[in-house]
Amino acid sequence: MTSAEFAQRLIRARAIAGLTQSELAARSGISAAQISRYETGVNEPRPYAKYRLAGALGIKGDWSIDPDVSKDVPIELVNWAAISTGALVAELARRCS
Repeated sequence: MTSAEFAQRLIRARAIAGLTQSELAARSGISAAQISRYETGVNEPRPYAKYRLAGALGIKGDWSIDPDVSKDVPIELVNWAAISTGALVAELARRCS
């Protein structure tokens, strides 16, 4: 996986969880500046950092290699108010199928 692919998965997982970079930083113990570098593809986290990010996002398994990271985000962590209507419908349809 490239840094850009990981970046997109991290951005999506963080958005689904409804967290800002600062909130994810506080939960994971990784600085907001470093999370920004991960999300822009400047850096890719080491395995332990991926583990900490996954824990902070409530994701189980090796979400960094799964293109559909949202399926592992517990539904109670999804910030539905932060998701567009189209994305909300798609997310609910996927979870209900």
